[in-house]
Amino acid sequence: MNPFPSILIILFSSLTGLSSETSEDSIHIQFIPEIKNIIPEETSAKIIITVPENLSVPRSALSITLHSPDPGPFFTTEYPIVENTELISSSLTSSERKFEFEYIFPIRGIYRMKLNFNPNCVNCRNMAKTLVFQINENPSDKFHFTIFSAFLLAAGSIAGWIFTGRVRTKK
Repeated sequence: MNPFPSILIILFSSLTGLSSETSEDSIHIQFIPEIKNIIPEETSAKIIITVPENLSVPRSALSITLHSPDPGPFFTTEYPIVENTELISSSLTSSERKFEFEYIFPIRGIYRMKLNFNPNCVNCRNMAKTLVFQINENPSDKFHFTIFSAFLLAAGSIAGWIFTGRVRTKK
């Protein structure tokens, strides 16, 4: 697997930021809690998508596609079967400016969310937005991995000392 596309995504998201554009003619995306506080498999994230005020017409449609992270070049996640799959592919209809849903992200990594807004009016244009964001590893998983690694190092050292014994010199 070539890590180059993942590096480009990380650089692009760090240069452009994780929040949506601030102009009034763009789609605004908000995560509650913030992205940095979302823990995979534990935190239910409320995602609020707001469209521009001048485009809130009856029967507006929003198409959402959420892609899970690509597999890593060296390490996989807890659920490799989820990697590089389409997690959400849905269309929402609303007469208001806000579209809301809750989601529990299954794994850590870089997600891609594609939004297509169709206001269903004659003089309005469709809007599209792609958001790239990263869900960090569960802090308790890092702690448990550190403890497990320390235990394996200690057990291996003790076993090596017991099984090799001391080197004795002949007199």
